[in-house]
Amino acid sequence: MMKRILAIVLSIVALQGAIRAQELIPVSLDATMCGGMQNLTGSFILEDDNGGANGNYSPNFNCSFSVAAQCSTPYRLGVRVEMLDIDPGDTLYIYDGPTVNPSRLMVATNNSNPILYHTLYSEASSNVMTILFRSNSDNNVGAGFSLLFSCSYPCEMSVPVIEDTYYRVINGTVVGTSTLRDVVEYDTAITVVNGVPETTLVANHLRTVNICEGECIQLQGHGEYTNNTGAYTPSDATTTFRWSFGNQDSLVAVNATRTRSVCYDSASCYYVTLSLIDQMGCSSVSDATMYVRIAPNPIKSIGDLETICANDSMLVSAGFDEYSTVSFNHVNIVNNHSRVNNAKTFIPDGMGRCPTDCYSSVVVFNEFASDQIITSASDICSICVNYEHSYMGDYQLAIECPNGAKSILKYKEQPNGGGAPEGSYGGGGTYTGYPYGGSNDGTWDQIDGSGDASYCDSIYNMYGVGLDYCFSRNADYTLADGYPANTTTSASSHYIANTDNTYKISVTHTFEIIPRPYASAGETCGTSTFMTKRPSKHDTKSDYYLPAQDFSQLIGCPLNGAWKVEICDWLHVDNGWVFSWSMDLCNDETDKYNCHYEVPLDTAYWTVDSTQGDWYRGEYRGLHVYPTGYGDNSAYVSSVDTSGSFRLLLNMIDDYGCHWDTALTVNTNPLPRSVYEVYKCPYEEYTWVNGETYTDAPMPRPTMIYPATTGCDSLVSLQIINDKVPEARINALPSYVTYENPEVTLYDISEGGYSRTWYFDDEIGYGSPETFTYPIDKDSLIVMMIAESKNHCPDTAYVTIPMDKTLIWVPNAFTPDKEDNNLFFVQGHNILDDIQVYIYNRTGALVSSWVGFEGRWDGYHGGKRCGLGAYTWVVKYHSSFEPSRWHYQTGTVTVLR
Repeated sequence: MMKRILAIVLSIVALQGAIRAQELIPVSLDATMCGGMQNLTGSFILEDDNGGANGNYSPNFNCSFSVAAQCSTPYRLGVRVEMLDIDPGDTLYIYDGPTVNPSRLMVATNNSNPILYHTLYSEASSNVMTILFRSNSDNNVGAGFSLLFSCSYPCEMSVPVIEDTYYRVINGTVVGTSTLRDVVEYDTAITVVNGVPETTLVANHLRTVNICEGECIQLQGHGEYTNNTGAYTPSDATTTFRWSFGNQDSLVAVNATRTRSVCYDSASCYYVTLSLIDQMGCSSVSDATMYVRIAPNPIKSIGDLETICANDSMLVSAGFDEYSTVSFNHVNIVNNHSRVNNAKTFIPDGMGRCPTDCYSSVVVFNEFASDQIITSASDICSICVNYEHSYMGDYQLAIECPNGAKSILKYKEQPNGGGAPEGSYGGGGTYTGYPYGGSNDGTWDQIDGSGDASYCDSIYNMYGVGLDYCFSRNADYTLADGYPANTTTSASSHYIANTDNTYKISVTHTFEIIPRPYASAGETCGTSTFMTKRPSKHDTKSDYYLPAQDFSQLIGCPLNGAWKVEICDWLHVDNGWVFSWSMDLCNDETDKYNCHYEVPLDTAYWTVDSTQGDWYRGEYRGLHVYPTGYGDNSAYVSSVDTSGSFRLLLNMIDDYGCHWDTALTVNTNPLPRSVYEVYKCPYEEYTWVNGETYTDAPMPRPTMIYPATTGCDSLVSLQIINDKVPEARINALPSYVTYENPEVTLYDISEGGYSRTWYFDDEIGYGSPETFTYPIDKDSLIVMMIAESKNHCPDTAYVTIPMDKTLIWVPNAFTPDKEDNNLFFVQGHNILDDIQVYIYNRTGALVSSWVGFEGRWDGYHGGKRCGLGAYTWVVKYHSSFEPSRWHYQTGTVTVLR
C-alpha cells in the first residue's frame, strides 16, 4: 500500500504562462500506473492511492512513470519540483527520455540535495521525461513530492551572487578593499508553554558591509549559470543586473558586475538586493541579498575646559554620561519604520464641555509601495503614547489609519464593559504618568479658573510629567505580565486599564516651579508620593499592553499616509496632557528593512597637537597627556614651562574600525614651580638647562631660577626618575596553525610592560590579545613584540609559529564498474607512507582495508558487489609535521550504480 507517494501536476502552458487545459482533476495513482506513459494533452493531478492528506510513502517502493508531450517549437517539455519531503536515503530520479536510461539522467534529488522551484527541460527531439522513485527498507520516510510538467519556454537557470570583496570610496576615490562579514545576531522570542511565558534566543544570519559615516562603496557581483540545459548560453556579458541599494537608488544595466559608488545619507541599515534577467528575458530564481550598516559619529557633546597653570594639570574624561568632558552616544541603530509626533498638547477636560473634545495628532509614512497594506495585527509593531492623566477611567485612546479605520487602544469607563475584554476599559482612579501635584493633583486642576473655561484652557491646568504607554500585538514585544504581545489567551492583566496594583509603581517626585503663563506661576506643589501605572520600555520592547481591540480592524489599511492617535476625555474635573506619540510599522514585506545593530566603542584615548609648543635642550615644552590607567578614557593634561593655547585631541575607534576625533582648546598661564620631574629609561642620558648631562638622579638636585611673566620667579630643582625596563614575553595560542584553523592569538605576558607593538608578516598590532590570520603560503612565521614601559623603555621578544600543512583528501562518491570515477582511494599532503585505510558498511562490518597510498577499493567485498549507499571510512596516519603520534580522520563515501 502506497500512502501519499507523490503528486504530479501535468499541464500545457500557453505563451503568457497561463495553463491551457481543463480544471485540474485529482487522479489516484495505483501500482498499475507504474511503468506506464502519460500523454500530456490535458491537465491532471496524480495523487496518493488512498487520498490521505497526512500520510507518508512506504518503504521498499520502486516505481517509474513517463510523460510525453507535443510541444511546439520553441516550447519544450519541462518539469518543476514543487514540493519535496523524502528521506536522504531515498532518491527521486528524473530522466530525459522514455526509459530509465542512466546516460540521460537529468537530476537525482533528495532532502540532502533538493532542486526546488527550477524547471528542467527535455531535449527538443524527445519531449519525453521519465521519473523513478526508490525508497529504502529502513522505514525512514517522508510525505512525498510534487512535480509540475508543462510545455514552456526553456529558461536557463541563473543565480545572482554578491561577491565578498567590495571597494571603499571616500570623496570619490577608492581607498581600499574590504570583505563582507558573516554576522550572527540574536533576538528574543517569547512563547507560552502550558500557560507560562518562556523566552528563547533566535539566531539571524546576515551578510553585511560595515562602513563609517561619510564612506561610499562599490559592490561586485556575478551570475552563476551552472545548470544549463543547452537551450542557450547565458553569461554576465548578456545578462541585465538589477541592483537595489536600499536607499531608493538602483542600477539596472547589462554586465553591471561592478557598481558605481553608492553613498548613504545617514547612519542606518540598508537592505541591498541583486537579481538577474538574461538575454531571453528569464529572471533569476532568487535574489542575492546583503546589508549595509553604517557607524555614525558617536560624539554627543563637548564641554568647555578651564584655564590651567603651566606645569599644573587637569583631569579630562570621555564617557556616556553628560558630566564627561566629551560625551558620546551608545550607538544602537533601530531601523524600524517609525514616526514620532513631539507636540505637547492639553487634553480637553470632559466631552461636550469644550470646543475641542479630543486630542488628535498625525504622523505620515511615505516609504512603502503604494499597494502595501496592513495584513495582520502584528504589522503594527508598536504604538507608544507619552502622556499624564490623573484619572484613567475618564478617557478613551484610539489609533486611526489613513483610510479612516479605527482601533481602540483603551475604552472609557462604561457599564459592564460594553462587551469589551476585562481590563481594556475604565481603570478607575489609576494615574498614568505624574499629574501635577501627584496625589494632590485636584488642588492644581482648574486653579484660579471659573466655569467651563477652567476645564478647556490649559493655562488653568499645569502639566505634569509624561510616561510612555505602549501597545502591540507583535510576538517580539512582551506585556507587563510577562506574556508575548501576540498571546491568544485573554487576561485582564494584559490590558492597561487593569487595576491590579501588581502593575503599578510607587513614585516620589519633586515637581518643578509653575512657569508663566500658567495660573499660580512661581509656585510649586513640592514633593509628592503616589501610585501610577507602570510605564512601557520601547527600547527593550517590554512592559507593553494589549490594545482594547486587537488591531484586526486595521487590516487592509494602506501603510502610506496619515496615521492619527486620538485621546478623548469623557468626564470633567480631571485633566491630562499628551507630550508625544510614536508608531512603528512592520510586516513580512518590510521586515528585511528592520535591521537592528550596535557599534560598540573599541577604544578612546587623548593626544596633543605636537606641532604646538617648542623643544628646549631635548625637552618638549608644550601640552602633555598622561592617561590615568584606570581604563575609563580619562587622562591628566598639563603644560610644561609654556603658557598659551594648545589643541587637545580625543581619538575614538569603534568596532567598525572608524576613527573619530574632536579638538578642544587648553589655555595655560605661567606660574612658579619648585620641582622639574624627568621620566626616562635607565640607560638614557638627559641634558638639563644648566648644560649638565645626567644618567641617574643627581644628589643634591641642581636648581635653576626661571623668570616669570606673572611677576615672580620660579626656583626649580631637577628630579630624574628612571623607569624600569620591562621583560618582554609572548604566549601564542595555538602554538601552531593549520589550513583549517589559520588564526593565531598573541598574548603579552611581559613583566613591567605598559604597552606593546607586534610585528608579524606585513602587519603591526598594539592590542593584547592580538589576533591575526596566518598567511597560508608560509611554513613558519616569526613574530616580534616590543614591550615598553610607561616611559617607553623597550624590550624585545620573539616567537616562531609553524604551519601544519597536513591534508587528507578522499572522494565523497564513486561508481564501481564504470569507466570513470570507479575506485575509492586516499590522497594526502605531508602524510607518511604508513597510512592505514579501513572501510565499513552500515552494520559496522569491515569491507576493505590497506596500508599506503597505493591501495584502492573497487566497491566489492569477498568477490561480491557491495550495495548502494553510504560507507564509513577511517584513515589512520602519521604526519611529517607531527610524526610521533597517530592521527585519525573519518567520513563517508556513497557507492552509486
